[in-house]
Amino acid sequence: MTTNLNKPFGIGLTNKMNLINILNLPIIDFYGIGKSLAEKLKTLNIYYIKDLYARNIEDLSLVEVFGTTAYKYLDALKFDKYEEIIPEIKKSKVIGHESSFENINIPQEEVLKRLKEIVALVSNRLRYSSLVSNTINVKARIQSKKW
Repeated sequence: MTTNLNKPFGIGLTNKMNLINILNLPIIDFYGIGKSLAEKLKTLNIYYIKDLYARNIEDLSLVEVFGTTAYKYLDALKFDKYEEIIPEIKKSKVIGHESSFENINIPQEEVLKRLKEIVALVSNRLRYSSLVSNTINVKARIQSKKW
């Protein structure tokens, strides 16, 4: 992830195949570099990503601008090493189901029947995910989305 090329819909990955295209981009297009940091880098004659790419991690002027994260920015442009990208799988914090009733005048038996169906669906999802809950929230509303 080294450029803002895919914003706002995603983050692009910089690799050996597209490095040439990325090196000629302005430094502000480098992922994580905003206006303020770009201005500081320009004082070091770093106007393009290729200018940063040419720098050495031991360059103390970079440490002055970036602080302790200087290595992170330079490391993102180095392709000498192999890194496997492991996507993080996020667990859902909420498991639920909702159903809207067509109108307010529904027989109580119908409401209870629908609630039992919803409970069964949520219960199956919890079981499938090997989760347990201490609390179950129930919200009921009519078709017009009014509670």
